[in-house]
Amino acid sequence: MLDAGLYDPVRATLGFAKAATERGARVFERSLVKRTKFTRKEAEVVLEHGTVRTHGVVVATGEPGAIVGQLRRHVRRSTGYVVVTRALTAPMRRETGERRSILTEVGESPHWVRWLPDGRALMAGALSRPLQARQRDKALVQRTAQLMYELALRYPVIAGLPAEWGWDVPIVTTADGLPWVGTHRNYPFHFFAFGFGWHGDALAWLSARAALRHFGGEPRREDETFSFSRLG
Repeated sequence: MLDAGLYDPVRATLGFAKAATERGARVFERSLVKRTKFTRKEAEVVLEHGTVRTHGVVVATGEPGAIVGQLRRHVRRSTGYVVVTRALTAPMRRETGERRSILTEVGESPHWVRWLPDGRALMAGALSRPLQARQRDKALVQRTAQLMYELALRYPVIAGLPAEWGWDVPIVTTADGLPWVGTHRNYPFHFFAFGFGWHGDALAWLSARAALRHFGGEPRREDETFSFSRLG
């Protein structure tokens, strides 16, 4: 178990957006991108009601999607599950310690625990194949119970504490577990960032810095670790 930092992703996003606009960036929300095109000189982002011409397109969509469908073969899609408990009682809080850390595991189907500011525990994991809509509700009940059991194994004092919420979430990974961050020869002027698995918060910062170096003409050799060049 290692010390870790916690932050509010919504407030962080709004903060970055505010800082960008103060430096001249223009932000357009809910602008549906239909496709991207490119020539030898520039790329075009075709929107529902207009076109943007640019020399740099960042595609950070979680998974390739329809716009860059050729890259779908490079990711694996599964479903993960998350459960949040009711607030821990005072004796439970004493037994579980200071709760300033994130407990995480490695392996084919890892689990991780995060302590929330209001005294609740959040546990995620239980990866499975994507399910059809009619199967999701039943699977959610089963996986929520599974996660609560796994949590009780790690912290026996929590046994019997009810779950407050549970939900499923799409998880996009790659064959080797590393994200795709970088350019692809089939898409000039594009920079990609997807296949983050559970760790989008941390990898988003890494990807943003790599994109900044790329478009600024200052790439680093270590950026190749996550690029499509590792396909061989």
